[in-house]
Amino acid sequence: MRTIQSRPTPRSVLRLLLTLCVVHASSASTAAVEPSKPKPDQKALASLGNYPVRYVVDYPAADRFSPPIATAFHDAVNTEFVHKGKRERAHPNGGYAVAMMERNGVSLLHTGADLGWFRVGAPVFAIADGVVRRSAPGLKQINAEFNLKMQVPAGPVDYGNLIIIEHRTAEDDYFLTLYGHLGDDRLVRAGDVVTAGQVIGTIGREAGNVNGRYKPHCHFAVHEGRWIEPGHRLMTLSVNGAESVVRLEEPGEKESRVSITPTVPNIRLVNESGQAIEFRRDGESYLMPSSPLWTMAGLSGARLAGYLPSVDGFRDPIRFLRDAGADTSPAPTLQCTTIHPLSLPQVVDQPAPELSVSEWLQPSENPPELTGLRGKVVCLVFFQTNCAGSVSHGLPALRELADKYASDDRVQVIGVHTPTRDFRRSAPTQARKLVQSARLTCPVAHLGDARQPDDVARFGVRATPWVVLVDARGTIDFSNWIIRPAGIVDRIDLLLRNAAEEQ
Repeated sequence: MRTIQSRPTPRSVLRLLLTLCVVHASSASTAAVEPSKPKPDQKALASLGNYPVRYVVDYPAADRFSPPIATAFHDAVNTEFVHKGKRERAHPNGGYAVAMMERNGVSLLHTGADLGWFRVGAPVFAIADGVVRRSAPGLKQINAEFNLKMQVPAGPVDYGNLIIIEHRTAEDDYFLTLYGHLGDDRLVRAGDVVTAGQVIGTIGREAGNVNGRYKPHCHFAVHEGRWIEPGHRLMTLSVNGAESVVRLEEPGEKESRVSITPTVPNIRLVNESGQAIEFRRDGESYLMPSSPLWTMAGLSGARLAGYLPSVDGFRDPIRFLRDAGADTSPAPTLQCTTIHPLSLPQVVDQPAPELSVSEWLQPSENPPELTGLRGKVVCLVFFQTNCAGSVSHGLPALRELADKYASDDRVQVIGVHTPTRDFRRSAPTQARKLVQSARLTCPVAHLGDARQPDDVARFGVRATPWVVLVDARGTIDFSNWIIRPAGIVDRIDLLLRNAAEEQ
């Protein structure tokens, strides 16, 4: 058995999480070495991503659109504005494809549109349904917080807080949207499924490293393709002095198919934190866990920069939004109410705990218990009476799901009232009135005692409205922002098919 160092992948903040050792093993078995003691800064950086166990590939198609900020179309045509009595100028169309700087004699073009100048704290919206692929602070901020010494280009070329969302159209075409220079209050993290018009963050302030040290605004860009494309080179392994290239063939939720050329026996990679990635032969290709794909983005490094020699692959963001109808018939805004921070642990694939119910708003007799629902798929919809998103999106979705599965004994839909603010308005009496006005027929629980914060945390609930799906084995399968009922129905149907196959 021989330990071989892998050649580092291209420089990227997130790829520091994959400083790996390669262990050569026989094709019949896989072995690993004792990992070295992690360095404190690497351990802190590893906790930064908090990536999900699964690589989300199934999410609703983007078929309705919202502007990234409320004033996007006004800002795109307004080239002059006044800030603190001083007249400021802005580029037409947000400055897309305009040559704004020069490096080493090369003219660099602006890859997106700058919108929302000086509107610190203004909400930033996801323009369409999709999945968050990246949500992280900027390089300078990470360097400062974790005492790292990553090379950062001189000058204001850092995005600061950044969110990238992958979208899929009904025709299975993919595109990415990028939201840069945000505030520290990012509301979503990698793996979150979001809906059009959902608030994902706010425009950040210039102070410190929050927004990359730019004057406050949102850099919005649209790029063609997926976060990581089939055929993308994931890494290069050095085995017995020979190099083998690992390329993605097709991403999957739990396992992804890759090619390794030239072929090698089964391999396990172990990083300094003791986390392992195993490559297992399956026919002509290999299977590997999908979770590392979060840190192996194809759209990384220089391609993420706001200024490039070419805008190839990028789209004119304002024209893109107009063509999609975001200016004439925008998707309704989804105003969620935050309960817990992004640091809340991932709960998917963990056993579902029991709810600490204070009382049942309906029915008052023979209410369900999760432990008694094994064998069924359980859909929990968390909401608050004083949450605008719960009223506009959560309760209508709950009613639609409850009506759809009312006569299906394989599925149990339950509403969960989760008061965390303004307890007077969130009292059981007020919640019961809201339930009645929403014409809900499913069981609705009220969590109102001291155990409530811990209770929702165990289900991974970070905001309302929120949906949790528990599979027939009693394991949490999905814990995420409320999405359109059609997307939840698709996931429930998948869980029902899985349960039928396991019988």
